[in-house]
Amino acid sequence: MDLLLSGFHAEYFLEGHAKIFLELSNLLTFMWKPDKVHVTNVNQGGISVNLVISSLYAYLSKRVNTVIEVYDNMYPLDELIGAVLRGLRKAEVVVLSWKPHPSFSIIQNRILDKISGYNSKLISFAYSLNYLEKVLKSLRLKDESSEVVILNPCCDIDRGSLKLIKVLPPVHSIFLQKGSKVLRERSVDRGRVTFRLMGRFQGGRGIKEVITAFKRFRIKRPEARAKLIIDSFSEDKGTKEVFKLYGGDVYIVITNPIKRVKEGASSPRQIIEEIAYKYAYSSYVVLPYTRPVHITPSLTLLEALGAGGFVIATKNAASVLHRDVEKCAFIVDTQDVVEELVKAFEYLYEEYDSNFYWRIRDAAHKYAHNNFSYEKIIWALKAKLT
Repeated sequence: MDLLLSGFHAEYFLEGHAKIFLELSNLLTFMWKPDKVHVTNVNQGGISVNLVISSLYAYLSKRVNTVIEVYDNMYPLDELIGAVLRGLRKAEVVVLSWKPHPSFSIIQNRILDKISGYNSKLISFAYSLNYLEKVLKSLRLKDESSEVVILNPCCDIDRGSLKLIKVLPPVHSIFLQKGSKVLRERSVDRGRVTFRLMGRFQGGRGIKEVITAFKRFRIKRPEARAKLIIDSFSEDKGTKEVFKLYGGDVYIVITNPIKRVKEGASSPRQIIEEIAYKYAYSSYVVLPYTRPVHITPSLTLLEALGAGGFVIATKNAASVLHRDVEKCAFIVDTQDVVEELVKAFEYLYEEYDSNFYWRIRDAAHKYAHNNFSYEKIIWALKAKLT
């Protein structure tokens, strides 16, 4: 069996779409153990996808036969990628990244045209209802022998040649391992409570709201030994607006991990280990999303739970999972998110390092292991992907 993996900007291994593509590609490789794996990628970031795979994805790395990078400045992309795919068209399974792209529907339907007669299976990802709708609208199925599978966290549907499979994306084992370690040692800072928000300075992430809430909490509790860290992977359009709220016990950390990898200062694995460490060793992880994000459920939520973090999340962040995670996270109402966060900070500051605190963290790690680990997702997929 040959497996063809075709992604868009998978070199951005920290981004949600790239993580899902790489994690599921690694998982499918482990599950099926193909003879050869061919990887194509539309590369915008300039980091070798082979470097990312060899650093983070052991199963995939052992079976990769060829890696072909197509760069964004090489137009027309659909023609170039189409040529690559035609050259590898005897692959029995084709996995295509879901990331929205100008050439997405053209390429997807070209694959369907070219794999006809080979009884090939096309697997795609759509980790939000919005993009799931776009993928379904873009498909024009012409050949019943070509099966199309769309992995998503929302629904199971079987319509002959089109199958939707409900599945959550796996979390890298680094997060689960770091969670096991911190829960075993219970080695968090007992001198100061750290509330940490990680992610981009983008609208809907609730960054302004959480800073406002934390400052109100500090006014109410000036003696509290607590700090808020806003930890962003790179500067975004909202950086200046966030810095206007900066000060006091609010700390802003901006790193550019992609640049570090390009310069050879860090490997992709070291970057992921650093992020997992922050989730695991922060007192609390805050996810105050004020509206749904592109990937639902948020990968930040899954990784924080996987690292055994104590998560404070709005219903928008928990989204698809919020009913299931009520016993392993602190869910905040979004009706008046600032006031609700102030109450959460006051209550959880007092509960820090208590039996309740560690019970929630234990529950978070167990929930993640039972739902996002490779073993559990493989078990769930095996019956559905036969």
